[in-house]
Amino acid sequence: MDRAGLGFRAPPRGAPLDDHGDAFEPHPFLRNAHAMTLAGLLPRPWLGAGSEALAGHEVLRVEVEPGTQVEVLLHRAAPGPPPRPLETWVPAPLVVLVHGLSGSADSGPVRGLACKLLARGFQVARMNLRNCGGTEALSSTLYCTAQSGDVLAVARAARERCDAPRVHLCGWSMGGNMVLKLAGELSAEAPPWLASVSAISPAMDLEAAQRSLDEVEGNAVYRRFFLREMLSLVRVKEARFPARFDSRGLERVATFREWDERVTAPQFGFRDADDFYRRGGARWLLGRIRIPVFAIHAQDDPFVPFAPWRDPASRPAGRFTFRRPLFGGHMSFISAGGEGGRFWAERQVLDYLEGEEGHGRALRTPDSVGAAR
Repeated sequence: MDRAGLGFRAPPRGAPLDDHGDAFEPHPFLRNAHAMTLAGLLPRPWLGAGSEALAGHEVLRVEVEPGTQVEVLLHRAAPGPPPRPLETWVPAPLVVLVHGLSGSADSGPVRGLACKLLARGFQVARMNLRNCGGTEALSSTLYCTAQSGDVLAVARAARERCDAPRVHLCGWSMGGNMVLKLAGELSAEAPPWLASVSAISPAMDLEAAQRSLDEVEGNAVYRRFFLREMLSLVRVKEARFPARFDSRGLERVATFREWDERVTAPQFGFRDADDFYRRGGARWLLGRIRIPVFAIHAQDDPFVPFAPWRDPASRPAGRFTFRRPLFGGHMSFISAGGEGGRFWAERQVLDYLEGEEGHGRALRTPDSVGAAR
């Protein structure tokens, strides 16, 4: 049994991974992986009580490199007297949420988990990656899954602003790769306040995802959508920075590999697409991760393959809790309902983070907080 009471702890590095799926009952109309994935993209009129709390955010702009900023929607602890005696009270922990490709801080899963976290007393930072959420004017570059340093810069700035003793990172798909990659890069040098990393449907093996999107016939709808979105962004950037971008001919790009050869690799200093896939993905860094990791990945994910998890080398070196339901599609995990609500993955992350905090965030001593700083 894992510490958060979720039932399944991943086997250690070197041990095989069986095909047993974790308990998740999909909505009866969404047992097809594509139906589940597309349903997860729909607006959420049933987001639930507490969504009004998201209106009370602070906008924080963080410089991630000279001349480049990202925008963060920050939900700090409510002002007022501490809920416990002063000698035992410390500020609430912070969770930094990182969206996926073509998403934003206002993506449905980000907003949904933010509502749940705020209701349980966490502080939340919803991060917009470069150019996302209407922030194209804040950067002269595009954005890329290899930019894990941006997440660290945001975590540091948001932690300081919130006075948070501990920070948890959580990412979806591309954002999931970014938080895992950062944890692997930091390895044993991770700051003591970095408490855990959670990843939902992480695109940690970039070549596997590229091959799936480019070569699996049923994934053409996703491929065309993402390529259209990326081309649109290049044209917006070209209008602002004509000396840096040239969109001519990009409308004829039909695969992710060609896009990464022509755009991603030269824009971000990679030799070619293969170099980007090797250095930009978290898979080959998982064995260096020392902080606790929680991951959720459906075995029927249509375009970010589950298969890399079967590699015994694809396991974090530290404490690793893994949920691998048979169904769920990509990022969606819309359940049949019940006590946990419709959005199963969000509830699993919430339960995990509460377990990591030991249901005793406010009981941590001031001395222990000082040590973490």
